[in-house]
Amino acid sequence: MTDKLEALRLEAETLSGLMMQLAENEIDSDSFAVMSDLGENGTEHECDLPITETALRASAVIDQLLAALEEKDQRIAELQQRLQQHKPIKLPAEFFIKVSGQAVSVMGTAAVMHRIRSAGHKVEVE
Repeated sequence: MTDKLEALRLEAETLSGLMMQLAENEIDSDSFAVMSDLGENGTEHECDLPITETALRASAVIDQLLAALEEKDQRIAELQQRLQQHKPIKLPAEFFIKVSGQAVSVMGTAAVMHRIRSAGHKVEVE
């Protein structure tokens, strides 16, 4: 993980904890106003949302995003490890045939499929 992503992950963990603490606190005013910016026409009051419920929801979303990020990082690590384990594919020697006076390179299908399978890859035949 890059330094920037690691810093964001740490900040997200901190904010999740703070949101959880906010949700558990007794607050004098238990809601806040959500306002819309109407540009030149000022602002408009849309609704009031409960502070503690919003903080609890924010904490849950942050935790879910962190878990998804961790899963993604693990999957990338697994795929990188699998990629390094694959052997290179050595194709069989090619031979040439003449088609309408032109030399055309040919490799036997069975030999190519055998080499690909031997390298640990799956081959699907149409």
